Amino acid sequence: MSGVTVWDLCECGGKKDSRAVRCAYCAYDPEVRFWRNVTRTSGCWIWHGYKHSQGYGRLRVGGRKVLAHRFAYELLIGPIPEGTTLDHLCENPACVNPAHLEPVTQGENMRRWREHYVASGGLLFGGVPGRRRRVAA
Repeated sequence: MSGVTVWDLCECGGKKDSRAVRCAYCAYDPEVRFWRNVTRTSGCWIWHGYKHSQGYGRLRVGGRKVLAHRFAYELLIGPIPEGTTLDHLCENPACVNPAHLEPVTQGENMRRWREHYVASGGLLFGGVPGRRRRVAA
């Protein structure tokens, strides 16, 4: 029976080679891959995929590495305004809940970081100096 391809169904219902883990759609569609790595709760939506050293999630989209929280914001809210960065109001870098993300200028983001760093006496929160929660997680 060598040389015969046996087809199974992927969990999404798509047809896949019996040796494959997922169908081509699930393996390559960034939105499908994104949601496979997210646990949604009433607070933070936690990214369980790859995280870089500062705890921010990352995934590949069209051959580029993108930050998971930016992907989530653009997917669910729309384009990130030019000249802004996303501030995690929950101070959880693994969170991809767009309700916890606010577009601000880099200067405002750094001002907030300094404010919280000084207010906390330089204590560590979540592995990042001076981070404190500003919304319920």
